[in-house]
Amino acid sequence: MTNTKIQANDIHAKWSKLNQADVANVRSHEALSALVAKAYSMDKARADADVTVWMSDRSF
Repeated sequence: MTNTKIQANDIHAKWSKLNQADVANVRSHEALSALVAKAYSMDKARADADVTVWMSDRSF
């Protein structure tokens, strides 16, 4: 399986509440999970799970 490099546009396409400025410097699963949790008012565990699934074939 080939990992696709994550771009800010990829993140925004999945989580539209995150703007380009929010995601421009995201370079880790943890940072992305924190942004998703905050933007979507969800608990950290759920955000982690969502990001983990989404990143299954992607990398920073």
